[in-house]
Amino acid sequence: MAWYARADEVSEITDAVPIPLSGRRSKYPLDQLAVGDSFTCPSIRRASIRTCICMVRKEYPERKFTVRHESLDRIRIWRTS
Repeated sequence: MAWYARADEVSEITDAVPIPLSGRRSKYPLDQLAVGDSFTCPSIRRASIRTCICMVRKEYPERKFTVRHESLDRIRIWRTS
C-alpha cells in the first residue's frame, strides 16, 4: 500500500537552509578551545579524542590539534591553529 502526503502536510521547497548539527554534544570541549588552549583527560580516551578531533576537523578544517601524553594515565590536547 503506497503512502502519499497530503498537500497541506508538505512545506514549500526551500534552499540555503543549513543542516543542523546532530544535536549530540561532544564529551570534549574541542569546539570551545582557542589557539593555545588545552585540556586533559584520561589516556584511555585517546581513541575517542582522535575520533572527536576528526569530526571537528570536518566542520572546521582550519583547526589543528595536538595530543600528547602528560603522564602514564593522562593526555593533554592542545589547539594549535
